[in-house]
Amino acid sequence: MSDKVIVVVGASRGIGKAVVDLFAQDKSNKIYALSRDEEKMRKQFVQHVNVVCKGFDLSSNDITDKLEHIFASVEKIDILINNAGYLVNKPFEELSHRDFDRSYQVNVIGVMETVQTLLPKLEGGSHVVNISSMGGFQGTVKFPGLVA
Repeated sequence: MSDKVIVVVGASRGIGKAVVDLFAQDKSNKIYALSRDEEKMRKQFVQHVNVVCKGFDLSSNDITDKLEHIFASVEKIDILINNAGYLVNKPFEELSHRDFDRSYQVNVIGVMETVQTLLPKLEGGSHVVNISSMGGFQGTVKFPGLVA
C-alpha cells in the first residue's frame, strides 16, 4: 500500500503509534499523525520524514474548524483511521454528567464530526477504519467500571 495519504487520529501511543510507524516505512506514503500531545509525537516520529504531526483534540468544540485548517491544502485522503478514545473507569455511583459528556464527545461525536468533515476528501476507494474497545460493547459485564 504505497503512495497514500493516511490520517491517524490518536497517534501518540499504542495502536495509533504502531500504525503510523508501520505506514511510515513506505516513504511514498504521507501520514498525518493527530493527537492531543503534538510534542510527544514530534519526538517519537522524528525519524519519519513522511509524517506530519498536528495537535488535535476530539474533546474540543471546534473539531471541524481545526480539521479544515489542518487539511486545507490536502486534496484527497486515502485512509482515515480513528483510533483516539477516552476511558472513564469509575463505579456507576461515582460517575458524573461531565464523565459521560466527555466520553461521548471523544468516542462518538468527535469521531462522527471527523468523518463528516473529511468526507469530501475521501474519494472512491478510500477507507475509514474506526478502532474501538470491547468495553464499548461488553460494558460492565466484562469490564466493571466502564459504564460510560
